[in-house]
Amino acid sequence: MMTNLYQSKVLENKQVNQKFHQLKFKLQGDTFAFQTGQFVVLKVGEDLYRDYSLASTPQALPQWEIVVDVTPGGPGTTYLKQLKPGETVETTSPRGVFTLQEDGAETVILGATGCGISPLKPMIEELLSGSEKKKVCLFWGLRYGSEIFLEDILGKWQKDYPNFDFKIVLSKPEAGWEGESSHVTECVIEMVGKSSKDKTSVYLCGSSEMVYDVRESLAKIDFPHDKIYFERYF
Repeated sequence: MMTNLYQSKVLENKQVNQKFHQLKFKLQGDTFAFQTGQFVVLKVGEDLYRDYSLASTPQALPQWEIVVDVTPGGPGTTYLKQLKPGETVETTSPRGVFTLQEDGAETVILGATGCGISPLKPMIEELLSGSEKKKVCLFWGLRYGSEIFLEDILGKWQKDYPNFDFKIVLSKPEAGWEGESSHVTECVIEMVGKSSKDKTSVYLCGSSEMVYDVRESLAKIDFPHDKIYFERYF
């Protein structure tokens, strides 16, 4: 059984499409601190807990957000899917080591699949708001165009920050899709090839398959393994 749980009130449970929900919460009473990229362990039943990456920056506290893929239909997604504004949830304080690193990188390449975008979104916010104008590039892999969201935010960042670029990569695009049609691995490797290896960092979050493929591909081109940071969801 978890101890020292924090109470948060549900502010919003937004279904953005058939696959994803965005949930916003506000801490009640005691507050916690965290580093961008960390996760909370959320109570979803009696002695039942699930991990969810924070999709917001520490500056947003006492409000915080998560993005959830509701299609698995397990106890965690079932619990979160039915939450309504005003209800209360319990979590641990944030934890985890998947955070932005001060490693001297001038180019930061981020690769996500599915709701692996959750910790990368606030990482991008932090990078773009920082004093160092690093080149930041995101590749986000989804299956279908119907799963796309956050285009408005990402598009605004791309317009406002010349050092930011992103591509949504569909593995099973519908007819008429004019964007990238491949996999995150190919996009990350191509971008690394255009960058200085000793001044580049790679952050990966999502499926174990994607993380494994990217790391293996980077190893083949002698990319420094200590400049690859990752979090696997499944």
